[in-house]
Amino acid sequence: MSTVRVLMCILHPAIEALARFPAGRAVVLTGLRSQPRLASEAEAHALLEGFGEAEDFWRLLFWGILADVPTGLEDVRCPVMLAQGTADVISSGQTPRHLLALPGATFHSLLGAGHAPQSDAPDSILRLVRQATRRADALRTG
Repeated sequence: MSTVRVLMCILHPAIEALARFPAGRAVVLTGLRSQPRLASEAEAHALLEGFGEAEDFWRLLFWGILADVPTGLEDVRCPVMLAQGTADVISSGQTPRHLLALPGATFHSLLGAGHAPQSDAPDSILRLVRQATRRADALRTG
């Protein structure tokens, strides 16, 4: 994420032009999307705002990722399903920690999806949501 931040700061003057074309969006969104050239112009602009212009980015990075220690997970009493894209390099360290901390949690790989699986693998996300809600309904009524 820090690499993306530095890249966004360097590319800031060119983001507007890069976002207009698939190849430019590929440059801007590489590492966040598995197929960045398919992203929209709006997504490239959102990345600039989120990574390039966020005032407290470094504090967020520290507390959200580096110092992220899940607490209170032993109190979770509902089924938990964790899913992560196989091309997601940002969350690769977080998901295993959460999986170990949540007894009974299940894990599902999203083949080829990056850090934004809702964009990269929307059908897989919908399938998992439906599966999770069916499981929750069965536990509630069973």
